[in-house]
Amino acid sequence: MPIETMTEKDLQDLHLHRMVESLEAINTRIARLAIALKLSLEKESEVQHVLNQATESGQAHQAAPAHLGSSPNGRATHNREELRGLLVLRYQMETHYMNEVGVQVTRQILKSVQEHMTRIGFKPGAEGVNLHRLFNEH
Repeated sequence: MPIETMTEKDLQDLHLHRMVESLEAINTRIARLAIALKLSLEKESEVQHVLNQATESGQAHQAAPAHLGSSPNGRATHNREELRGLLVLRYQMETHYMNEVGVQVTRQILKSVQEHMTRIGFKPGAEGVNLHRLFNEH
């Protein structure tokens, strides 16, 4: 449908669809990296450990020669850095979404993303998102 003929509602729906797709892609990559690194992200403390560990090792890795990226340790270091970056990006996106569309719509987006993750074979929490904790549900 050409943009000129789209209604305001169509444009809003398209925007929400893109928000969902963006989080699905990021969460899928986060879950795959966690699996490759043999990490669990099911608990907030585990996610914090990944974020803190990457920060602590970041300065040592910056001084390492570029050719180490092809070694198993270099690949793992690269994957940990990518995982940390994606976790930070996702938190920023979630905050932006809450400010842009509100808490209820963001909750629906995150639920949709979690359902997608389950449908494609990931167990809940594999990407480090706990909706009950995030929205203070018991």
